[in-house]
Amino acid sequence: MKYDYIILGCGPAGYSAAINLKNSNNKILCIEKDKVGGECLNYGCVPSKIFIEMSKKCNFNQKKNIKIINSLSNSIRIKLQNKGIKLIENSEGIIYKKFVKVGKNKFFYKKLIISTGSLPKEINVKVDNRVVFNNKKIFTIKKIPKSVIFIGCGVISLELSFMFKNFGSKVYILEKEKNIMKYLDKDIIILLKRRMKKKGIYVYNNINNIDINKSKKKVFVKFIFKNLKKKITSDILIISIGRMPNPLKNNIGIKLNKDGFVKVDENFLTNKKNIYAIGDALGAPFLAYKAENDAVRLSETINNNIRRKNNVIPNVIFSSPEISWVGKNEQSLKKNNNTIMKFDLSNNFYAKIKGINIGFLKLIFNNKKILIGAHLFFKNSQEIIFSLYLFINYKITINDIKNLYYIHPSIHETIKYIIFKNEKIR
Repeated sequence: MKYDYIILGCGPAGYSAAINLKNSNNKILCIEKDKVGGECLNYGCVPSKIFIEMSKKCNFNQKKNIKIINSLSNSIRIKLQNKGIKLIENSEGIIYKKFVKVGKNKFFYKKLIISTGSLPKEINVKVDNRVVFNNKKIFTIKKIPKSVIFIGCGVISLELSFMFKNFGSKVYILEKEKNIMKYLDKDIIILLKRRMKKKGIYVYNNINNIDINKSKKKVFVKFIFKNLKKKITSDILIISIGRMPNPLKNNIGIKLNKDGFVKVDENFLTNKKNIYAIGDALGAPFLAYKAENDAVRLSETINNNIRRKNNVIPNVIFSSPEISWVGKNEQSLKKNNNTIMKFDLSNNFYAKIKGINIGFLKLIFNNKKILIGAHLFFKNSQEIIFSLYLFINYKITINDIKNLYYIHPSIHETIKYIIFKNEKIR
């Protein structure tokens, strides 16, 4: 069988590429090794948010989680089917020069798109999905554990630590690095540590000599913290130390970077003239919406020869409260007449009405008074960050922000307050 495009992987990057590239004249095949929807829908951002929402009401319901995910998976299948895109599930494709081999079948392509995603990094303790988990199976648990140990303090650990704590679990986070989440703005890190301490989440950073053992029902972890020997026993352990490449089976020498991810140019083209790669297959940042954006940019490049520049990427951690940021943070700046403003959200009218009494907004402007960074730490901050992302992307200045209309009362008003009240701190 011959196709204009064969796409390996049917996650956010893969199915978005298929839908954007499809027209009445071409034939497209998607080959998915695991589940339609990829990491985000099945093992990542979607189930984690379902669990987080359930934890806020202390109402654990695994059937609801499965029902939502299956519904969303089916909607993707229907969309592909309605577009006339062929889908092969639960099958792995091996790349050859002119075709992809699935089992004994050969599918020939004019152009190939690699969107095979990434996998959780591993340590020397085997994931058994009974007492030791990674993010791929933690959302299949049938009951909430009384205690949880996280190895690594990243986005998954932060989000799930607050979630498990809401359910009443005892939560420990073990981190080898001296500082947790060091890529966050320094003021957010300070407030985050206080929040975790108040919540009762135990964080041990800068640890060493970690030793992990397990039985059928428990996990036992020994480590050194501040020159003292520590031992923690827990119902489960979750490995959350980052992402690694999903091994690519190919016989044509597609080049990889030093970390093992696919190497591409600014147009997502590999070292092979008709083979492209997008999404998590390229490495960090591992974000579903970044993968979707890759797919849109690739389709524009192929169909219309449009070259869109990379934008800054907004980020959100669904902790309690949520952390959102875009652009530069304060510790990355050189002294160059930058203006840094900060506003305590408890001074916002609508925040008081909603009972939001924790958090702040920080804006960073360069010496031309153009917004280059925004950092938010308050409830539902993810609803505000997109506006600030647009401001940075379109090089909005302080004067531009002053001249905009802001709904009153609203959290968005904080953006205006920070300018008009001239909360300059550095």
